[in-house]
Amino acid sequence: MDIHKPKPWHGFREFLKEYVIIVIGVLTALAAEQGVEWLHWQHEIELAHQALAFDMKRIMGWAGLQDGLSPCFGARLEEIGKALDAAQATGHLPPLGRLPNHGRGSWVMRSWPMLTYGQILPHLPNSEQISLSALNVQVEVERQNDQEFVNGWRTLSAIAGPGRLVDGAEITRLKEVVLSMRAKAASLRQGAIRSETFVIQSGVIPRPVLEAAWRQGVENVKLNRAVCSPLPAFDPAAQDPYSLRLAQPMTAPGTAPMDDTGIRNEKLK
Repeated sequence: MDIHKPKPWHGFREFLKEYVIIVIGVLTALAAEQGVEWLHWQHEIELAHQALAFDMKRIMGWAGLQDGLSPCFGARLEEIGKALDAAQATGHLPPLGRLPNHGRGSWVMRSWPMLTYGQILPHLPNSEQISLSALNVQVEVERQNDQEFVNGWRTLSAIAGPGRLVDGAEITRLKEVVLSMRAKAASLRQGAIRSETFVIQSGVIPRPVLEAAWRQGVENVKLNRAVCSPLPAFDPAAQDPYSLRLAQPMTAPGTAPMDDTGIRNEKLK
């Protein structure tokens, strides 16, 4: 087996030549590695933007729905407050039908874990990072406020029925719930407006696309006409919607309807 001994350098010029070759080789390898890394993150960013676009159109749809339904909830809570005032004077709740479904949206950013756990967020432009972080915080606040509003709405559903005796302590408690829900409804509407702003500021998808999703959410207010109508009168023949839902037949896996407010018929690829 031949062993090639390193050749000694003959002067500074040969040393410089070898040095340049080594440096160029190292820099070329580093540049190639950086190029591969850059292409990898560009692909990850593209996938993240697809997921964000899907999320953002949903958020704009929920924001439009929330904005459109807010005056209706204000009017219904005003009605409930007047009914409690009358009951406080008479000691008897008036006959009222069931409170309508409040038409909630699913406030959530499904793409956020992908950005954080996948370490994609640091590779986005700084302005985009700031807008997306603010949006995620606002959506989480909306989710919590919405759940508290749902809980309060369920508490107020106790006033529905043919009319019954009620004491002062229960009326006071229900009035406190009404007051709290008015504040929550105002916070939800303001939060929806802020969410719209953060989505647009991110610049992930064109503004006309977002405005179209928002308008679709507003159109979905029509699907919640009951909330925007006066409280119904008590109807002894009315069927409990929960009982109807519990009595529904079994369905095949994967056939459950999904919340697609703001992204009608759109699927995430």
